[in-house]
Amino acid sequence: MTVLSKSEFAKRVGRSAGRVSQWIKAGQLSAPALRDDGSIDLELACQQLNLTLDVVQQAAQAAQPIVDKPAEAEDLPANDAQRRLLEAKAESAEHDAAKRRRERLSENGQWLRAEEARIGWQRTLAELLNQIEAEFPNMADALLAVPAGDKRSLIIALRSEFRKVRAKVSAIGAERRDALPEAAAVQDELVDA
Repeated sequence: MTVLSKSEFAKRVGRSAGRVSQWIKAGQLSAPALRDDGSIDLELACQQLNLTLDVVQQAAQAAQPIVDKPAEAEDLPANDAQRRLLEAKAESAEHDAAKRRRERLSENGQWLRAEEARIGWQRTLAELLNQIEAEFPNMADALLAVPAGDKRSLIIALRSEFRKVRAKVSAIGAERRDALPEAAAVQDELVDA
């Protein structure tokens, strides 16, 4: 049985004395590892901490695992292997959490792949250009009605016709927006908030 002070125990397990105090306060380190005189039984304390501390969190913080090791043996191969295993588990858990977060955001319409956005934008732009081109005959009729050589009247007529085209295209976009499912409307409110 190895009995140490709080600071000696903290040094031995590679943590600060403040962290050890937090473990005690949180109940992660308790009797019988904590002795009446304030000292700590090393073996019992390591056993308790290995049961009460979150392994993934410890690994994510790049903390050394809590092990009962002799003071002269700082870097045992088994501890290094255990540390690598914990780091791998933490990395895997972080990867899984990020994947679930992306899936939730994708389901809500708040996240999509860049390729999907590029394809969607290309389709939308192509539709927009087709709608504008479909209005060329009406624009041509309006421009033919302008007296020849009157550049100012030609520009005014062109602007007027183009504004009509913009209004028509905007109305089509509004109809499509209004036809979206209610979930998409709720998502729009979340984005605006």
